[in-house]
Amino acid sequence: MYTSGMEQPRTTVLIHLSASLERFAKAREFRLAPGSIEHVLRQLESYDGDLFRRLAPDGNLSRSIKIFVNNIVIDALAGCDTEVGPGDEVRIVAASSGG
Repeated sequence: MYTSGMEQPRTTVLIHLSASLERFAKAREFRLAPGSIEHVLRQLESYDGDLFRRLAPDGNLSRSIKIFVNNIVIDALAGCDTEVGPGDEVRIVAASSGG
């Protein structure tokens, strides 16, 4: 299930992209069906394959991508097995580097 904007907030998970990823995506925010982060990423792959390939170029989440569920990094939870439910917010952020 994909919806853009703010439809169905009580039955979906809201996905936010960082500004650095937003330019590669079809939308800045997505509403997807609940499940594990892995499940959410697979839904995103179906909707926006180009964005998914930026997040997981070899099929696995890039180390330069950080995902937060309700402001907690998934590395501190169950990684891609972290479950997200209706009303949860997921933020996907690309690490930046420079010098």
